[in-house]
Amino acid sequence: MQVLDSFRGRLILLTSGALLVPAVLFAFIAYSHSSTALKRVIGRHFASEARNVAHAVAMNVVSALEMLRRTARQDLMRDLRVGDVDKRVSALLAGLANNTQSCAELLVVDAQGHIVSASRPVRIATTLPPTAAIRSALAGHDGLTPPVADTGGRSPFLTLAVAIPDPDRPNHVLGALVGRFDWNELTQPLVTARRTLVEHGVVIQAAIINDKGSVVRTVPEHASAFARAERVNSENWQRLDRGDGSDGTPELVLGDKAFVVGHAVLPIARLRDWRVLVAQEATEALAPVRSMSRSFLLAFLPTLSVALLLALIEARRVTRPLTNLTQAIANFSADDSMRTPVVVDGYSELRVLAQTFNQMSSDLRRAQRALVEAAKFAFVGELAAGVAHEIRTPLGVLKSSAQLLRQSYAGTTEGDVDELVEIIGNEIDRVDRVLGDLTNLARPRSMQLEAASLTSLVFRAADFAEAQAQQKGVRVRRERSARDPIVACDRELLYQV
Repeated sequence: MQVLDSFRGRLILLTSGALLVPAVLFAFIAYSHSSTALKRVIGRHFASEARNVAHAVAMNVVSALEMLRRTARQDLMRDLRVGDVDKRVSALLAGLANNTQSCAELLVVDAQGHIVSASRPVRIATTLPPTAAIRSALAGHDGLTPPVADTGGRSPFLTLAVAIPDPDRPNHVLGALVGRFDWNELTQPLVTARRTLVEHGVVIQAAIINDKGSVVRTVPEHASAFARAERVNSENWQRLDRGDGSDGTPELVLGDKAFVVGHAVLPIARLRDWRVLVAQEATEALAPVRSMSRSFLLAFLPTLSVALLLALIEARRVTRPLTNLTQAIANFSADDSMRTPVVVDGYSELRVLAQTFNQMSSDLRRAQRALVEAAKFAFVGELAAGVAHEIRTPLGVLKSSAQLLRQSYAGTTEGDVDELVEIIGNEIDRVDRVLGDLTNLARPRSMQLEAASLTSLVFRAADFAEAQAQQKGVRVRRERSARDPIVACDRELLYQV
């Protein structure tokens, strides 16, 4: 907490906050926007891949259906009318099944659903359940039964059926040609698309989902995205079409994980609302953004370190004059030897502060010297007052004695006595005035202006200093001017000066 109380600590903390807060805010905004933009781009790319896969799967189904139609119109099939289907048809069917990679078996059924010819002879003379595809074919229309996984974990099959027309009676159907196609082979474009993306470093999981939301094909097998996924209902598709996920991106939660997805509808009329779904875990999809964030962090840490170092240097530059000023204040004492001027450097405000302190210190020193001088004068005045008091008593005695002496010699012929007594009296008066001046040092009086002769004041001062001048070999000569200047002054104070 002491660090935070110091200016340096607060400056460093402020610098850190000024860098960290915008950086964190920028990183958050950049990560959020980059994540959203990347998920949208990936979603569009996956949707394009899903459309390509859906188109390729549809072409495989259409090719299989066209193969059945061509076969159903061959002349060999007219023997079905007379119930004389021989091994030639079975051989044809077996050849077609072997030459078509996705075809598991081909069957010819009569109007009653009995198998009269098959690519596998063991199936002849058996009866097929009346599925929707067979019923549709016997009614003269192409039929399709969606793939359903067989028991035993075998691959699911797509069942296609076409009518075998009677060449002599166009509106009459002789039977139906039924083909069972390996659904995994028909949806091989799903595997190809995933392999291509994996080669480019994009690991995806793909699936085909039927109109009920159930997964009927996954790549790779048992893909984790769809292993525990709930049914994908129409609301999910509508939300994905609108792109109004949690952040406006094509994102879907499958099981307990979030995935960035793209999807497309299979363009097969009889597989209405079947969809191809291409998905990638959001954590994997956003790996470039996280890598960018790490790079930003690695670039920001040295920047922060340099900024803190500069802040420390700047704080030292700011606080050094303050420290010097504080030290000067702490060392400020009556001892002039301890008083050193503060170095004037740093910013303009600090220079002004240092100059002001130096000026204040100088003024205080002058005031202190003036106080010391005043104290000395006060002491001298008090001392002079004491001395004057002690001297005035014998002076009074001398003056009284001089007056008695004058009275004693009054009327005598000793003329020099009167002159000497007068001189003694004048000198006693002069000494008394000097003592009065010394006393005034201790008791300053108010100025009393009056008209006075400047010549008389000068002569009086000369008389006072004449004795000292003679001791030093200086002769004082007095010359009165023709014009005696009269000035308004305090006679005694001017004499003291």
